[in-house]
Amino acid sequence: METFIELKFDEDEDGFDSDIEELESFSAVARDTRGQLITYLNAMQASQYRTHGFGVLVTGKTCRLLRHTHSGIEVTTRFNHTSRSYLATFFWRLSHASPAIRGIDGTFEPATSDKASAILNAVGKAPLEGYHREGEVYKRLHDNSVRNIPTILAEADVAGACHCCGALGPAWYFPSVGYAARQHQHYRIVLGVVGEPMSEFQSTWELNKVVLHALQAHHDAVVKAKVDHRDVSAGNIIIVRSEYVSKYHEEKEVRVYEKAVRHSTIHRCRLLKEQPEIRTFADDLESFVLVYLWCAARYAPNNMTPLSRGQALQRFDSQNIFTRITLLVVGRATAYQYKLSSQYLYHVLWKILDRYKYRYSAPSGDPEEDREAQRIKDEIEKHDWLENALSEASGNKNWEAILDRSVDQEIRLENNESARHRKSHYTEYRMIFERRMEQLDEQGPVPMEDDSDDAV
Repeated sequence: METFIELKFDEDEDGFDSDIEELESFSAVARDTRGQLITYLNAMQASQYRTHGFGVLVTGKTCRLLRHTHSGIEVTTRFNHTSRSYLATFFWRLSHASPAIRGIDGTFEPATSDKASAILNAVGKAPLEGYHREGEVYKRLHDNSVRNIPTILAEADVAGACHCCGALGPAWYFPSVGYAARQHQHYRIVLGVVGEPMSEFQSTWELNKVVLHALQAHHDAVVKAKVDHRDVSAGNIIIVRSEYVSKYHEEKEVRVYEKAVRHSTIHRCRLLKEQPEIRTFADDLESFVLVYLWCAARYAPNNMTPLSRGQALQRFDSQNIFTRITLLVVGRATAYQYKLSSQYLYHVLWKILDRYKYRYSAPSGDPEEDREAQRIKDEIEKHDWLENALSEASGNKNWEAILDRSVDQEIRLENNESARHRKSHYTEYRMIFERRMEQLDEQGPVPMEDDSDDAV
């Protein structure tokens, strides 16, 4: 996919304003349009090896050209495509441009460890100010014996003008308030494992084990390496058979490694407040619980109707703090509503939620009850209780023997829209993994040494 055209029949559906100082129009229609554009552009870069991507927004007789990088979206002023030749010129130039100019990352190829080392020796420059390389972060984690994280074969910046973004010259105009371009350098890291998405668990027992091993990695990172993740999500946990690996990203100082393209992180309820409370690593523990719940509702075999399943999943997307808190405050009822086929999975979620409901519960007025509630709150602010609960469940041999693998279950949203996967919920791993599985279904098994055309 080289580009796309988003066609709107009304100029009022433009996602941007004609006033450069108020570039982002705040109407509901404009926000929806920008959301569509970002979804398409992110999907292009998540499913293809790209440094940037182009798009076209047509609104009636007017048009805008878009260029998307990890620093943001560059937008042209609106022009009349029926009387000006800009649109035709754009397509002519795009079709005659080199792959690098079109945004194709030509540096990507399957690499052996020798090739990876050669890449590492050939290129490399100082990282952006204030940020550490992911390789440095992994070294710190490994030096402190953090469990369940991948080894690093090589890491380096990618050379070339197309592999750096955000350094715009004086010809570019920025609104005077609220806009800035963060500079990014394309950086490549070669992990020593190839994993599958967290959603591809072979059994619900394995799902529990996956969450446990990721939690152990988080625990070690916080306690041993003094490193805090702050981006716990299903997209940052991958499955390597017999080993469950938590991905870490670039950090600033000793804190978080945040992805340049934001994956759908499940935010902690406290951080949705109008005046968010100071974040603690215990908020990450809550995120582990929410990720576990989300995977159970979405992929664990259950008897919910498609509409009920869609409604359950929409609660995780809600920015309404009261809607989100309800997931935890109602405690056992949340797990019960999922109608899970596995009673073992239901029991461990039941046990976890019976504790986590106290994180947002109101005082009862009874001093003894309130003291017990505070004791439980203090207990779940640390890794030990949740880690022990998951570990105890993983020791259940009867559960381990059941092969109730993940199911891509139907979702129906309240507007009657049926969807298997919303584009905004795709992760890089899931999109690439599903594309590869489709190729294997069509072509049959392919010997590894002949499998040289994985790049999209």
